Amino acid sequence: MLGRPVWNVQALLRDLELRLGLPALPGDASLRVQHWSRAFAELAGGGARFYSRSHAVDPLGTTKVLLDWRDELILGGWDGRPIPGAGARLAALAQVEAAGIAERAPGFADRVCRVERELASVRVRCFDAIELLEARGLWPERWRRILELLEAAGTPVCSVSAPLSAAPASGDLGVLQSRLLGLSGATAPITGDGSLVLLRGETSWELAQAAAALLAGSRGSSAVVLRGGDPLALEAALLARGLPLQGAMSQSPWRPALQVLPLAIELAYAPRDPGRVLELLTLPQGPFRGASSRELARALAEAPGIGGKPWLAAKQRLRQGGMAEEELERVSDWLERAGADPNLGATQRELLEAASRVRAWLLGELSTVHAALSSTPGLAQERAAGVLHAAFRQLAAFQQSLQHDTRARLRLTEVQQLLEETSGPGHGLELSTEGAGRLDHVEHPAALRVSRDVVLWWHCVAGSEWRPAPRPWRRAELDAMAAAGIRCIEAKRRLDAEAAAWQQALLSARRQLVLCVPNAALGRAVAPHPIFDEILGQLAATDADVARLTWHIGDLLGREAGTLPPRLTISAVAETPRLPLPAVRTEWLIAPGMAGAAGAYSASSLETLVQCPLR
Repeated sequence: MLGRPVWNVQALLRDLELRLGLPALPGDASLRVQHWSRAFAELAGGGARFYSRSHAVDPLGTTKVLLDWRDELILGGWDGRPIPGAGARLAALAQVEAAGIAERAPGFADRVCRVERELASVRVRCFDAIELLEARGLWPERWRRILELLEAAGTPVCSVSAPLSAAPASGDLGVLQSRLLGLSGATAPITGDGSLVLLRGETSWELAQAAAALLAGSRGSSAVVLRGGDPLALEAALLARGLPLQGAMSQSPWRPALQVLPLAIELAYAPRDPGRVLELLTLPQGPFRGASSRELARALAEAPGIGGKPWLAAKQRLRQGGMAEEELERVSDWLERAGADPNLGATQRELLEAASRVRAWLLGELSTVHAALSSTPGLAQERAAGVLHAAFRQLAAFQQSLQHDTRARLRLTEVQQLLEETSGPGHGLELSTEGAGRLDHVEHPAALRVSRDVVLWWHCVAGSEWRPAPRPWRRAELDAMAAAGIRCIEAKRRLDAEAAAWQQALLSARRQLVLCVPNAALGRAVAPHPIFDEILGQLAATDADVARLTWHIGDLLGREAGTLPPRLTISAVAETPRLPLPAVRTEWLIAPGMAGAAGAYSASSLETLVQCPLR
């Protein structure tokens, strides 16, 4: 609705900062870990601390855990001062906090503190009203204080519930909803009327065809898709059905350009793994392409290792073939330098030199892509530029973290951990673009705020639910924190909210609820989501009842519409005969007038023509 934005806590915090005129704070997570790691190391050097041994073995991993503890305390209302009677662990955290590291390396919790302080000193009405979709008890203590300050300044803050209408009480779905709501008299037997369906298939891709067909048959009624995971399979099925796409992103650290830095750093250590060398040589987007990639990869396959006779012969063939000395020097710089001992470790200077080689290569690639964008802009060039910029950000974060690292030498395992910290989730790539007129979709059951005729829970499998991490605090520490006014959110309260969100998905369907569960996904067997156990428990379902609720895609193939269960409207799901493979052809004949040669070639177009003549 116009004028009523929907925000999560990150967006709300960002908007409050803008309205209060607070400047942006540095937010590099990997650099923040390095700053705090140095502070923890300095404190541990002054005497034994509870984390000293762990920090000596794994400084980054230990610092991340301690930072999570510290941020939870800050959001719970801790002001950084010692807590009476809290024990040695919280006293050590208070000592580090007193060093003022938060001012140089702030995080999300520090931004929340800053907003609270500003609201307490400046009385300003930021919004007309705020409606909370979650109970205040699920918000950390410091956020609750912010909401109270906003109310004191004239902004009404209230919690809203989702107005849901129930399905007809006579059907399976209506009986389930009545029992979930605790209504009496819901004792009808399970009939398998199609209002409550467990749709099964062997794989996500097979199941997606039936799900898309069902959604196509539900056109004209309000439907929503709850995407629990693996959206790409459903997107392909929607496209095959002619339905508007919902849009899907892929977040992956395995883009070729993002792999150059990890490979270059790993190959800075000796002995070099021939498999990793081969990966670098054969990357589709890497520092070695064309003749150099093919010749060196062939030599490596013949005799794994660098510097042997096949390797030297391959370099000689490249030199005789006219390869520039600059290209041969690149081979020497990247692959033939003396490597560091993986146990003793590499110095920062050696690692920064390897990173500088990646930087030079990235700058050349970016220059080429931006030149192509200016001359012939297109989606492919934009995506290539996006991946390269992500690789450059990854490189910059690694260099900064390395420069702030306190260790004189880093072993291979330590530098790999540092790379993992600075890489993050990778680069997001838009696999499909959201289409006009698409079916509504949500990513979590709690986002279903209104009733719909059809609710299709895609990929309703175990493992997609939220699971709490073990609470690190002891009972004496919790009592001391409570006495000091520090209140952290209990895991039980969040689990109760998660379970209520699952039930909300069941209560949101007015006519039909479909749970889509593949037998296997990404090569692993999967089980139904825990909500299905609750469904069976509420209905006191027997094996025969489960069989009535379950429909397998194989059972629906070739079925006529009249033989399907009531309310299960599948649009044209049929098994087509197998098509014969095309006959093998050794040559293709084209009329001379239809295959005219280009008048001029650029260096890149010649390279494309030589590498792949079919293009």
